[in-house]
Amino acid sequence: MGLTLTASSDTSLVAYSDADWAGCPDTWRSTSGYCVYLGPSLISWSSKRQPTVSRSSADAEYRAVVNAVVECSWLRQLLQELLVEVPKATLVYCDNVSVVYLAANPVHHRRTKHIQLDIHFIREHVALGRVQVLHVPTDQQFADVMTKGLLLITHNPQPPEETQLTEDIDTFFRVRECLPRRSNRQHSSRSLSRKSGDLVAAAMERRTGVLHVPLTHGGPLFRVAASLILAPSKALAVPRANAILFTGDRVPGTGEPAIERLSDAAYLAKLLAGKLAGEANAWVVDAACFAGPFAVYRELVPAVDAVGDPGRYDPTGLPAAVGVANILAHCIREIQNKVMRGPLNDSASNQEPAASLPPSCAPKTIILGFSKGGVVVNQLVTELSYWASKSAKNSVDVSQRSPALLTADLLVPATASDVLSSISEFHYLDVGLNCAGAYTTDHATIKGIASYVSQTSDTLRFVLHGTPRQWSDPDRPWILAEKNTMLRLLRDEANKCEGRLTLSEKKYFDGRPRSVLMHFEILEAMDIS
Repeated sequence: MGLTLTASSDTSLVAYSDADWAGCPDTWRSTSGYCVYLGPSLISWSSKRQPTVSRSSADAEYRAVVNAVVECSWLRQLLQELLVEVPKATLVYCDNVSVVYLAANPVHHRRTKHIQLDIHFIREHVALGRVQVLHVPTDQQFADVMTKGLLLITHNPQPPEETQLTEDIDTFFRVRECLPRRSNRQHSSRSLSRKSGDLVAAAMERRTGVLHVPLTHGGPLFRVAASLILAPSKALAVPRANAILFTGDRVPGTGEPAIERLSDAAYLAKLLAGKLAGEANAWVVDAACFAGPFAVYRELVPAVDAVGDPGRYDPTGLPAAVGVANILAHCIREIQNKVMRGPLNDSASNQEPAASLPPSCAPKTIILGFSKGGVVVNQLVTELSYWASKSAKNSVDVSQRSPALLTADLLVPATASDVLSSISEFHYLDVGLNCAGAYTTDHATIKGIASYVSQTSDTLRFVLHGTPRQWSDPDRPWILAEKNTMLRLLRDEANKCEGRLTLSEKKYFDGRPRSVLMHFEILEAMDIS
């Protein structure tokens, strides 16, 4: 065995950092370790006992990251003196989620006072764009060998089996929930004409489950939780609306039951379904790719960077609308083919309109974005404005749905145009980024939305939900500034739309100290009625 140095034009620096917390049985001190790669070649490594006892694993891991960043800073300076350009930020991988979040968004707390110097050191390098601290799974943590003895199987994993299209597809509809019956008075007020009025009195069931579906053939899999209504015949019922929630970054291993619960997509689907009025389907979409804990919606928002932050929102090609249509179509096809045991287009056997839904009424679409999922909401807002403007130039009536949506594919919007034309509400749920772009602040985009609303007979609703976690963050003041700018632009345009463009702002947990917990608790507290 030997150390191989490979000739390469890649001058990027990548470091792996790890710590064995309280690994010494005599002194209870932790061991720090790191290894640094220049391109594909290992050029520096270290394994060293920490000089003081760490009070937590996060403390030990953070000190190890500091050591890795110090080494990388020295290597960057050395390379510059040798006239070797290092164009990108150094990536430092750590398998402790708390450390990753503390590096990205430092929080001053009595439990971190003893490592404030280290925190400010990392924070300065992150702010200057020299370093990015990212999460890496333990079985891919190369620095583990520097801190502890390893089992062979831990770092010699077998090749994964071929990914299945769905997860537990045959048990998808095992969770039953009955929808409350709606009174005849509620139905008569809608003046709906439907021959099969006997369905009105029948209790409808709701089933919840999880699927893994690709956006394109062979592409990465989106994890989608769905809570769907069934007709009395047990076929999928055509909903009054489809509510689609895009989730944000992962926060695993916190030990906080509420955060663990609200990170579960299936639980969120049932929670969202319970907040929707009438017969509506709820869909919860996790990003197909993650950079450590950071959600990366590149398939829907092509302009995002390596950690999922948007450089801009480009509507060309309508990628988010196309993606939403494809994701929903894949889900419906899988459910009908493998659960309902029938083909997608067999509408007679596999779908029935909900009791209160007239045959000619297509379901509305409600878009929600939580945390990082807000970038998908912004992309769809931009695409709606762009699509409406292009349609107006081409003399296309944007108020008309496509025939496909009104016939065989009543369950979900069938095309990108169907997705955009069916949107009735946008909800921003405590969104926030470590850079600009959490809210839509482009005046031309908002004007395009107002112009679109003026061409239709429908209303479009914007609701901005927030907590002190994002709106009162002293380290990220741009979040509040962007929110206020978007509200001002929407209010200015709403005054010209005769009440068809509506907006509201809802703040939760006001007066409570900022915390990650409240950031997740907004999902249970949110009012989307």
